[in-house]
Amino acid sequence: MTHRRRVLCLLGLVLATGVRGARAGDESAELRFGVYLEYEYFSYLTSLGGEFADDRNAITARPWLDWTPQDGVRLHAAATARKDFSEEDRTDTYAYELFLGVEREKWSLTIGREIMTWGRADSLRPTDVFRRHDYTDLIENREEATDVVRATFNLGPGTLEGVWAPLLNPDIVSYAPENRWTGLPTEIGVPCVGQIDLTFVEGPQQTPPATLHSGQVGIRYSGTSGGWDFAGMAYYGFDRVQTFTLFEVESFLPVARTATIRLFPIHERITVVGADFAKAISRWTVRGEAAYTRTTEPDPRMRGINEPYYRFSGGVDRTISSAGSARSFWFSLQYAFDSEPEQTLPPNRRNVNPWLHPFRHAFIVSSIWKFTEDVQFNLKGYLNVVDDDFVVQPEIAWKPIDSMIIILGGDVIGGETTTFFGRYRDNDRVRLGIAYTF
Repeated sequence: MTHRRRVLCLLGLVLATGVRGARAGDESAELRFGVYLEYEYFSYLTSLGGEFADDRNAITARPWLDWTPQDGVRLHAAATARKDFSEEDRTDTYAYELFLGVEREKWSLTIGREIMTWGRADSLRPTDVFRRHDYTDLIENREEATDVVRATFNLGPGTLEGVWAPLLNPDIVSYAPENRWTGLPTEIGVPCVGQIDLTFVEGPQQTPPATLHSGQVGIRYSGTSGGWDFAGMAYYGFDRVQTFTLFEVESFLPVARTATIRLFPIHERITVVGADFAKAISRWTVRGEAAYTRTTEPDPRMRGINEPYYRFSGGVDRTISSAGSARSFWFSLQYAFDSEPEQTLPPNRRNVNPWLHPFRHAFIVSSIWKFTEDVQFNLKGYLNVVDDDFVVQPEIAWKPIDSMIIILGGDVIGGETTTFFGRYRDNDRVRLGIAYTF
């Protein structure tokens, strides 16, 4: 039996114990369930040709269940079933969340798969080390859950939280040939041969192995003093997105001018120490966080920059509302800094994963104009100050009924092809999303 199966069996026993704890006829027992349905349609404005997808038609169903068999005990389960008619690699069925929570006056314990979020910044959180990301679509950047054991203790003036993730759940990255967000080159020049068409295939993850040796631990203390909300944290684990990738030539046909490259993702063990804060000042909220990251055991095969680095993210936000009206305006301005020294190679040729360090100085603007209870306009913008690459995302959201939301929007991407987002500048698109909950 593998370590993963042992962990799952242990979780099953814990869940079974929690289920047996519910007494027949217990008035406190409560069972709630529902389904979240979503339809996505994207249309890219530029056709890339070849196998690249030029649109997306996808349907997602997420049934969920919440059971409170007795006071202070909660079982939550949710599954995701997705069918993508344009990108088969996105078609999948998996456990989205599955955890058992026990809550008492002085402590609480959660075991299972849940979405973990640390930090207080609006986005780009340096201390948010347990949350997983789905980079199959880089702009969407959907959140995914992590398998953890989490214990929280109420210490009066503050809260102490300890987390153990027994197995590494890495971020989701797709190298499928139809995916427009891989960032990999489609061809390369070879001396005496000319331009070579490249095909990439993903090899097995080399580090760490899927055993208990890939475990991660973290601790966070949060509290309030003088109107300030603050927290300090420490983490010993792995980069959740691969630190770098090894490239191995699997086949090379000079006459046909084609080559197949096998990719081997490497996740390095890291140590992170950080803090975050937030405070309401007049009608503004000031928030920020910072973290120091050090690669614990640098891989000698990695040629590139792998020095310890600092990250900071902070800004202000405010809500302006009209008395007696549903109209309101919320906006946030955030600055982010990454001290990782600048690398000279283009993103698709770097040894260090550019997704770890997409910027050195950046600004993020977010705003929500709410016109009525049912209609609002959202706008998010990102600007890399050093390289001048950017992303702008406008959208209109309409709720025709309480259980439905319709979103019409777009993604505009720009910059030189040698910059992080600029290499995706042909991925401008319009999108339609319809979500229904019952």
